[in-house]
Amino acid sequence: MPANATARYLLGMAHLEAGNLSAAVVSFREALLLDPDFKAPYANLGVAYLRQGDFRSAAEACRAGLLRHPATPQASYNLALARVALALAAPNAGEEGGAGVGATAGAAELRAGALEALEASRETRAQAQLWSEEDEELLVLLRDDTKPLAWPR
Repeated sequence: MPANATARYLLGMAHLEAGNLSAAVVSFREALLLDPDFKAPYANLGVAYLRQGDFRSAAEACRAGLLRHPATPQASYNLALARVALALAAPNAGEEGGAGVGATAGAAELRAGALEALEASRETRAQAQLWSEEDEELLVLLRDDTKPLAWPR
């Protein structure tokens, strides 16, 4: 097994690309244990958790990365996606006004946090031509808290 952070990170990327999500998570976490200041594993650990549907862990990984590296648009973007998924799973999220008017405090806070994170990633992702119409739709939806939260179609 590779004994340096870069090698573990690259192994994690290979696992991520191959769809071996559990192995990717292990490799990214090992890379971070070896070098907690290594930026890339945080965002990609978030991707692996998002793909697994483990939105709470994805949010935690991205928040940890943003604490060390605040200007990391991919971590902000992944954090936004995780928070949207968590808000949708919160009580009242899918109902009329859910994660908006009348939503639980948790869903409303997650929605606000998702908006903040998505806005933080927008400029850099747009410059790199990574910003999609769906991303813009999600941003508009997050800004209008009078409407129920849902994934763009």
